[in-house]
Amino acid sequence: MSSIKTLITILLVAAGILTLKYLVQPAWIEAQALQGEIVVVNDAIDKTKEVIRVYDDLVSRYDNISPENIERITNFLPSKPAVPDLLIDTDIMVANAGLSDSNLTVQDGSGASTAPVPGVETVNMTLAVGGSYESLHSLLNILEKNLRLIDITGISFTAPQKEEDFKFNLLGRTYYQTKGIFN
Repeated sequence: MSSIKTLITILLVAAGILTLKYLVQPAWIEAQALQGEIVVVNDAIDKTKEVIRVYDDLVSRYDNISPENIERITNFLPSKPAVPDLLIDTDIMVANAGLSDSNLTVQDGSGASTAPVPGVETVNMTLAVGGSYESLHSLLNILEKNLRLIDITGISFTAPQKEEDFKFNLLGRTYYQTKGIFN
C-alpha cells in the first residue's frame, strides 16, 4: 500500500510539474509580455494626454486673439491676393509721399520659387511714379511702416529733362496665405 501511495505521490508531482511546464509557464510568459505592452500603452496614453493639453492651450490662445489683432494679421498677410486693396493702399501711400503719376502693375507670382514658406504665395508688382528723390525716400519709409508686407526688390529711375521730375520704377513683391489660420 505504501508503494501505491508513493506511486500516486510521484504521479501527482509529475502531473504538477507538467501542468506548470505546459499550462502555467506559457500563461506566465504571456502575462509578462502583456505587462510590457501595458507600459507601452500607458506611455502612449500619457503622450496623447500631453498633446491634447497642448492642443487645448493653443485653441484657448487662438480663441483669445482679439478681432482687431485678427484684422491686423489678415492685413499683414491676407488670405487672397487682395489686389484691389493693394491698388488703393498704394495710391494712398504714393499721394502721402508727394509723388505723382502712380501706375501699379501686378502679376500673380504663384508657382514661382519666391514664396518664403509653404502656404504663402507672392504677388509681383511694378510701381511707376514721378517725383523728387526726397519723395521717393518718403514713399520707401511709408512702405516700410505699412501693415501689409511689401518687399521692394529693385528700383530704377530716369533722370529728369530740364525741370521735370524723376521717373521711378519700383519692383516689389507682396504675399498672401493660401493655407492660413484665418481663412
